Amino acid sequence: MKGISWLMGILKFARTKRFLDLYSDYEEYHSELDTGILKRVSTFIAWIDEGSTVLDVGCGDGFVASYIVEKRRASVIGLDVSEVAAKKARKKGIIVQICDLNKILPDVEGEYDYIVISEVIEHLIRPHETLKFFLSRAKKGVIITIPNSGWLGYRLQYLLGHFPRQSFTHLHYWTHKDFYIFCETLKIEILDFKAPVDEGILARVFPNLFAYSLCYLLKPSKG
Repeated sequence: MKGISWLMGILKFARTKRFLDLYSDYEEYHSELDTGILKRVSTFIAWIDEGSTVLDVGCGDGFVASYIVEKRRASVIGLDVSEVAAKKARKKGIIVQICDLNKILPDVEGEYDYIVISEVIEHLIRPHETLKFFLSRAKKGVIITIPNSGWLGYRLQYLLGHFPRQSFTHLHYWTHKDFYIFCETLKIEILDFKAPVDEGILARVFPNLFAYSLCYLLKPSKG
């Protein structure tokens, strides 16, 4: 029954015709939405050592940052483009620096044990430049999560004659295989990969097709 329910959910998603996130800017976006998703951070939290220093790039409302603080007793600083999002994160006790990564690289002081960039690089004009910058600021690893453009639901939307209904704010698209090619081209080493914890064995064995989201631990450039 669980498998049938999962398949019906995929088919329902594939038939949707509405466009997502048609907002004028990220202030409106963060006024309307809460961005924290537990399954993403619970997938990669094991990569972070207790007591670490962490920079959460694109911290949004601070959900991920506060979860890392709670579960890993970490010291976490946030970075986001939106004042509205930063205000939400600060209410959770997270220090946040405002920066638009599409315009300028941030003034990051020192280095962090880990830098988390969750559901961010697909929104950037020059993701490779931003990624290389943060790889030079991490001591133990950079954690990346991205949507998987090769996911079954998106493929079915193609078959139904629609472009996959990802967020309207996305500028770049990767499958699991594409991201490995992307990293290989940039000479970035992938230390580990995880599919979301709740997506089952098919997502772990065949992530290019069945994993909705993809989580990677990247080796710092100074490592």
